[in-house]
Amino acid sequence: MANIVVSGEQLQEAFREVAAMVDSTVGATAGPRGNTIGISKPYGGPEVTKDGYKVMKGIKPEKPLHSAIVSTIAQSASQCNDKVGDGTTTCSILTSNMIMEASKSIAAGNDRIC
Repeated sequence: MANIVVSGEQLQEAFREVAAMVDSTVGATAGPRGNTIGISKPYGGPEVTKDGYKVMKGIKPEKPLHSAIVSTIAQSASQCNDKVGDGTTTCSILTSNMIMEASKSIAAGNDRIC
């Protein structure tokens, strides 16, 4: 498969879409009143879980760009899991919200670096 190079507004839109998807999907499992999520598997029946990390790993978008962004967010949750052992759902939600807030700031004309 050839490399895909995306920049500018198209990349920002992809980040916003993926961040919203991760926030709504993984965020639904957060807390004691969180919902259980069904994850379809290529073999056997679906896995029903409330673990945000498993839900995060189960998100498989069709678009290659979206898949790359999801893997980037999943990497932050994986590092949280490796170093702390807990808080992966919160880490995924915070990462998604940081992306959405940064997008709002960029859209408002603020500097991308600061």
